[in-house]
Amino acid sequence: MAGQYCLRSLALIVLSAIVAAPILAQTATNKTTLRGKVLDPNRAAIPGAEVWISAAGFRSTAATTDRNGEFAVTLEPGQYQVRIVAEGFSEATQIINLAGNNPQTLEVVLSVGPSTASVTITDI
Repeated sequence: MAGQYCLRSLALIVLSAIVAAPILAQTATNKTTLRGKVLDPNRAAIPGAEVWISAAGFRSTAATTDRNGEFAVTLEPGQYQVRIVAEGFSEATQIINLAGNNPQTLEVVLSVGPSTASVTITDI
């Protein structure tokens, strides 16, 4: 009797593992990649732009564009706010929807920001 109980328990454990493995694998690969490029009005790359990605219920993510103005982050599917900031340019914000396992590419053209430089003239 004890042998049958052990055999049934072992069979239940093996069956549970077989059923759970595909579910766990699907959850682990449900992320998607957001790739982007940040450009100026002349379509030249903006290196060093800060990219902030946030959504309710998800941890915020940040990236910095490389010398080609490109960035890439891996995210869970959902709706995100993407905020891009670069020195000398106006800030840009976009809302994006990411679907699972479907990489998305975002291209953002930043407009030139207002000048904040000041000149002081003194009489000598």
